[in-house]
Amino acid sequence: MALRRKAVGAPIRTRGRGTVRVMKDANGHQWVTCSGCRLDSYAPGVSPARFAARRHAAECIK
Repeated sequence: MALRRKAVGAPIRTRGRGTVRVMKDANGHQWVTCSGCRLDSYAPGVSPARFAARRHAAECIK
């Protein structure tokens, strides 16, 4: 699932401690990073916001 161009670099709202952002490299690969934990990727096919709201929030809130 391709992310919208607008979403790259924009923070995603989550209940965790850190700020979650969608990043993109020169090759067009996209991933999700968080400043509050060690999150650095997400499952392909899942929208970043949905991923962050589910699995990541549970990890980062601990």
